[in-house]
Amino acid sequence: KDGDSCSPSSQSFQAERVRNASESGRDVYAVFQSKNRILGAAATGRDHNKPPTKPRVFLDQVNFVSRFALLLFGGKLEVRDNFIVVDGWLKFKVGEQGRTTAILMTELRRELDLVFLSQLSSQDKVDDEESSSSGWKNVIDLIVYLLDEE
Repeated sequence: KDGDSCSPSSQSFQAERVRNASESGRDVYAVFQSKNRILGAAATGRDHNKPPTKPRVFLDQVNFVSRFALLLFGGKLEVRDNFIVVDGWLKFKVGEQGRTTAILMTELRRELDLVFLSQLSSQDKVDDEESSSSGWKNVIDLIVYLLDEE
C-alpha cells in the first residue's frame, strides 16, 4: 500500500507458501499485525569500507488469507464499475457481469456484519432454531461454502 515491498527471508516457512502459491497461479494475500522499518546504518570501525546497509521493511504476525476472507472479514467495501475495492486501495475484478456480482458480495458482507452485531449485542446465546428461522444459518452456510470452495 505504501510502496514498500516485503519478501520472506530464505529461512522463513512463509517463503515456501509464497513460492507454492506463485507456482500454482493462486493469489496470495497476506494480513499482518504490524509493519516495521529498520533504518540503514553506516559502517563503522573496521568495517568502514563497507557500504551502508539499506533500510528494510518487515512484517510481524503474518497470515495468508483467501480473497473471500478479505472480502468478508476485511475493511470497508466499495463497488466501482466491475471491481470491489477494499479499504480504498485493494481492487478485486469480479468478471463480466461484475457490478451485479460486486453488489451481491457487498450485500452478503452486510448480512454477515448484521449477524455478528446481533450476536454480540444479544445477552443470551441464540440456539440453532432461532438462527435458522431468522436466516442467519443461511448466511453462515453460504459463507462456509465460499471459503471451502476457495
